[in-house]
Amino acid sequence: MTKTYKLVFVLTAYAPLYLIAAQKFWMTGNHPLGATLAVAAAICAIIALGLSRRLDVGEAKPYPIEDVKRIDNEIFPYLMTYIPLIIGSDFSKPEVAIPVGTLYFIIFVLYLKLDSPYVHPVFAILGIRIYGAKIASSGRSIVIMSSGGVIDSRETVNLHEVANSFLYFREKVRD
Repeated sequence: MTKTYKLVFVLTAYAPLYLIAAQKFWMTGNHPLGATLAVAAAICAIIALGLSRRLDVGEAKPYPIEDVKRIDNEIFPYLMTYIPLIIGSDFSKPEVAIPVGTLYFIIFVLYLKLDSPYVHPVFAILGIRIYGAKIASSGRSIVIMSSGGVIDSRETVNLHEVANSFLYFREKVRD
């Protein structure tokens, strides 16, 4: 995954956060900032939708996989604990705005450094699930983004390579 692609993944992952902040600022009378954040949320959501439609580039190849484990359900509850900070905070006060801004900057950097931009709220809303697995023949660990339903351990799935033999996409199986 190129650095630009990874950065776009991370920035668009903040779409729900921008929308929540937009509502807060709009309701407290700061309409210009609220409107700006609402537009940013919409743009990010549209870009994320576009990204989700481009995950199946190239030809899918069959991979026998094992040790499949969902990993998106471990990360999202943790990240959601930070949402109340936005709702209940008065950002006109530097003593509130600076620490909360620092926290979200740290989360942003962690998304990039931990190679986890695929954990994406917009993708989750679209039904794309994230799995960790190993390729059975080599034991190499991979991440699979799947819009194709549940992946069982020890099965062969058709995957599109998204990034550097690390991130793969499984499209919805058509009947």
